[in-house]
Amino acid sequence: EWWEASTGLPLPLGGIAVSRSLPLETQRAVEQAVHRSVSRARLNPEESKQYVADNAQEMDPAVCRAHIDLYVNDYTLDFGQEGTEAIQQLLSSAARVGVVPDSERGLFWDDNQA
Repeated sequence: EWWEASTGLPLPLGGIAVSRSLPLETQRAVEQAVHRSVSRARLNPEESKQYVADNAQEMDPAVCRAHIDLYVNDYTLDFGQEGTEAIQQLLSSAARVGVVPDSERGLFWDDNQA
């Protein structure tokens, strides 16, 4: 709550990363595979329920549903401008206090790609 109140942006909870050292074709294939997987989970939430229940510390069905909704959402498919700004703000704040190095690189694997 403090993050959104102070920045007006959603709190980035995590992300799926791909190494920039991999060939661009591999990076693109990873992105497409993740996008297909999340899209399927969004369209068929019951299919992932058992997987989440098997791997969750909390087994209550309502908590499992909330967990799925927390991570399988519109931001997972596309951060959009608001999500991108939130990630940039979080990284800038972390760099200011020395938690991560400051970087001038683009945020996403395909930044500055033709």
